[in-house]
Amino acid sequence: MKTFVIALIVLMIQEIIAGPEDVICRQKIGITFEESSDFLQRAKIPEIRDQMDQKYKCFVLCLMEEMNILDGCSYQLELGKQRVSEMGLAKLIPILDSCKDSSVGSEPCDCGYNVFKCVLDGMMAMEEQ
Repeated sequence: MKTFVIALIVLMIQEIIAGPEDVICRQKIGITFEESSDFLQRAKIPEIRDQMDQKYKCFVLCLMEEMNILDGCSYQLELGKQRVSEMGLAKLIPILDSCKDSSVGSEPCDCGYNVFKCVLDGMMAMEEQ
């Protein structure tokens, strides 16, 4: 199961980096391709994930908004399920369901980042099963 989950995480990151959302959000937030790739790799490490700069939190919010998973702090569960299915990542649907209450924060970038962390935590929990 561990190998499957690692492959799923790698696939999700590749889909995000390869997608038009990444280009749009990098331009909007003002980060380079290398910075976005590095961030998505480092985000898998819980100790680092909890100490991310605000620009990366806003980058995640932008990605989730572009993918129709979030609208500010409003979690678009059904649209998110549809989008991950389109990306070939339907195994993430139960994780999206479990993260439906995680879009909280003092500002939208925090909301987006909290959902992102919840999804990553859910994927790591799959790894342990």
